[in-house]
Amino acid sequence: MFAFAATTGAVKTHHFDLAFEAFIEDETVRNFILANNLAGYDELLAKFDEARKRGLWSPRSNSVYDLLDPFDER
Repeated sequence: MFAFAATTGAVKTHHFDLAFEAFIEDETVRNFILANNLAGYDELLAKFDEARKRGLWSPRSNSVYDLLDPFDER
């Protein structure tokens, strides 16, 4: 989705919101990913953060910024 957004502009901010809600904000899914692929979870957060920084995504939820803050200091 990130690559498609970066190359075509066809992915809108609400698509990122839906994916973030499904993979990060859903506690069951988040815990599954954390338990089975911690590196994958970190990469997922990094891609969401990159999408935000590149202007591909403007999160509608302020809680997103708290979850992505650690990546601002890396």
